[in-house]
Amino acid sequence: MEETRDAKVGYWTPEEVLEELVAWFSVLQGVRPELVTPDARLLGDLGVDSLDYMNLSLTIGEEFGIDTWAEDVPEFITVMDIARFISSATRARMPGS
Repeated sequence: MEETRDAKVGYWTPEEVLEELVAWFSVLQGVRPELVTPDARLLGDLGVDSLDYMNLSLTIGEEFGIDTWAEDVPEFITVMDIARFISSATRARMPGS
């Protein structure tokens, strides 16, 4: 994924996260960008397996500075589930949240 900002700061909207996820699935997983939609199912539509989940958790954890990823990834069904989780986690670390 391209570095667009410091992973340790800032709130990411679900839409911004979706853009990053499209890049991740396209570049690292070889999935055509048009297939990475908010409703795309990780297992059924994008072919994510258990090793891919671990890679995703590490990559996203680094990109967004979220430490709890490995425990939460298996609960996700769609790309939007991931985007909402990341958005919520980045919002929670903002001052005054």
